Parts: sequence; C-alpha cells; structure tokens
Amino acid sequence: MNTKDLGTSKTHARLSPSSAHRWTKCTPSVKLEELFEDKTSEAAQEGTIAHEIAAVRLNEAQTNGLLKPLKKTTLNAICKKLEGEGITKEFFNEVVTPEMLNYCEDYAQFVCDKLIEARAKTPDTILQVEKKLNANYYGKDMFGTTDAAIISDTALEIIDLKYGQGVKVSAIDNAQMMIYALANIQAYEILYNFESVTMTIYQPRMGNISTSTMSVQDLKQWGEEYLKPLADKAYKGEGVQSCGSWCGFCKAKTSCAEQGRELKGLEELKQKELLTKEEQAEIVLKAPQVIAWLNAVVKDVTERAKQGEAFEGLKLVEGRSVRKIVDPENLVKALTAKGYTEAQLYESKLITLTAMQKLLGKKAFTEDVVPYTIKPVGALQLVSLDDPRPEATAKDDFNNTDIEI
Repeated sequence: MNTKDLGTSKTHARLSPSSAHRWTKCTPSVKLEELFEDKTSEAAQEGTIAHEIAAVRLNEAQTNGLLKPLKKTTLNAICKKLEGEGITKEFFNEVVTPEMLNYCEDYAQFVCDKLIEARAKTPDTILQVEKKLNANYYGKDMFGTTDAAIISDTALEIIDLKYGQGVKVSAIDNAQMMIYALANIQAYEILYNFESVTMTIYQPRMGNISTSTMSVQDLKQWGEEYLKPLADKAYKGEGVQSCGSWCGFCKAKTSCAEQGRELKGLEELKQKELLTKEEQAEIVLKAPQVIAWLNAVVKDVTERAKQGEAFEGLKLVEGRSVRKIVDPENLVKALTAKGYTEAQLYESKLITLTAMQKLLGKKAFTEDVVPYTIKPVGALQLVSLDDPRPEATAKDDFNNTDIEI
C-alpha cells in the first residue's frame, strides 16, 4: 500500500471512511451526493481547528509522551495555517476558548497515556499523528486520515477525536474505524506482526470514550466479505437506496426520492379507521427519521427561497419576533431615576453547570462541583429494541415519555 501523503492532489476520497456508515448501507448515496455542492459549516470548521490543535500537541509529545505547556506562538502559527484553508482569524479567535483548549488537552493526554503504557511494554512503539493512508485494496478511491495510531510489535491502537456533540458515537461495529484499522494493517504489516487492533473514539464534549478490539483476522474477513463488495457497488453508483440513521449528513437527503417513498408508505393507512398496535409501533420506529427528513427539507427549501428561488404554493413571510433591549445601560438609568432600585431590575443566580465546567475545566468541575449535585433518573424514552441501554422498569408515570429511536 502506498502510504505517501494522499492529500496533495485530492482532499476528499470518493469512498471516504468517515461516510462509510452511509455508503455501506446505501451504496447509491455516493453517486447521488456528487450532484450537490460541498457546504462547510461553523461546526465543521470548529472541528478542524480542534483537530489541528490536538495534532500539534501530540506531535510535540512524540519523544517522551509528555505534553509541554501550550505557547501563544503555537496557536498563532495554527491560526495562520488555517487561514490558508479558509478559516478566518476572527472565527479562530472566537472558538478557541479555554474550554476548547481543555478538551484538546484531555484528548492529547489520553493518547499520551496510551503511548506511555505501550512503550512500557514495547520501547520502540511509535505514534503516528494525522497520517493519511490509502485503503484502495478494499475499494477504489478509498483513503482517509487516522487522528492517532499507536504502533507496536503485535498491537495497533487507533484513536479518533470527534469534537462534535450532536450524536454519541460508538466504536463497536464502526465502519470508519474498521477501515482505518485495515488501512493501517495494510501499511505496516510488512514491518509489524499485528495480532489485534484496538479502536477508540474519543468524544470529549459528550464525555464519551468508546473502545472496541478486534483480531486482525476478523478485520480482514470483514474487509473481504463485507466491505469490498459494497465498496465496489458504491464506487459504481449501483445498488438500492436505503433510508435510516445513516442519512443524517447525506448531501442528497432533502432531494432523496427514497425518503419520500418512506413517507408515502404511510398512505396505505388511509384505508383504515383504527391502527393496530403493530402499525403504531412501526410509526414510532419511523418517526425520528421522517421528522428529521421533513425538517431538513423545510430548511433547505426555505434557504433556497431566501435566495430568490420560487416554489409553487409557497411564499416567504415575516415570522414572530421578540422584543429585545438594545441599550440596557441607559434603560437602567431611566428606571432608577423613576425610583426603581437595581435590586429590582437585576436578578442574581448561579451560572449553569455547563458554564461552570467551561469556567473551571473538567477536572476541577468533577472535584469541586459534582459533590454538590445530583443526577436524577432520566425521563422514560421509547426506543428500538436494538438500543444498547437496559430496559427500564415499568413506572406509573409515563407522562414524560420521549421518543428516541
């Protein structure tokens, strides 16, 4: 396998490991997504910044696994580099908060601890950071970047930083991580005799560390029997469209006819007066997917209408607005002049726990704040049977039941 930097001529793989959870489930999605332009988001840019900071921190710790104090000049250099990639200095300074730096530090320390542990057993263990590897043995135009890989004689550990906080990600049966594992095996097995691969997803903003370990034999079998046939179909744009949780970030989602067919499948219920329990359960299972798709379509069409595109039967109107105070200082002066006290005009209360964690950092928050808190039992949720959480004991009060499929 060619392990040279694959990003010099092309940034994104057609069969990207990061979207493998989608194209292994819906192979035509690769072809369909190419009909839509790439759009970045502030969340994506924030993630890019966090990854860059974390990578610099790890590269500084290559020799002994010890993190050095972060220098302002280092942040300035990162900012300048990312400016060349379309991230403005203003945005960089806005999102690089003490909170972000703490999260990046936590991740880097986690990797360093793993590195030191591995070197205690195998002194010549190496750490690869942000290494771009080719996985073309398993599919054409398939390559990606491993955030951190700890490589020793018989063991390989891959750690992936996910800075997002929208969805908790599991490392178990994770196609992206398994492709990264296969790419690293193919790149280094001529030098190392790997027996197993440990794959860890580190999601600091959600407090989620998920780990899965597989034998090299099982990974290669998965690659041959499962990945290769699906990658071939996906590259050719063949196969059958399929809807599910993997549709979340698909660029074709709002125009996907299969999503519409899923919704129209409910039309047959028009012939009935009452639903059976089985039909109700089916609707509950479909609800999150259908609701998410409808919201995405409404958002997409609304944005296009704002740009001047016309849609039959639709028009833009002004929504409800909320009055805002624009000059609080002079407002207070005016009201105190009329006899009102500042105690009447201002309220004093503790900041939120989220704000406290941002202020103190995760470690101090755990030590100094958590002892004064409780975590109540969560509201009951109706979920699919394949959800990994244990089933809750039936309770009298089901009024706060949420749907989370």
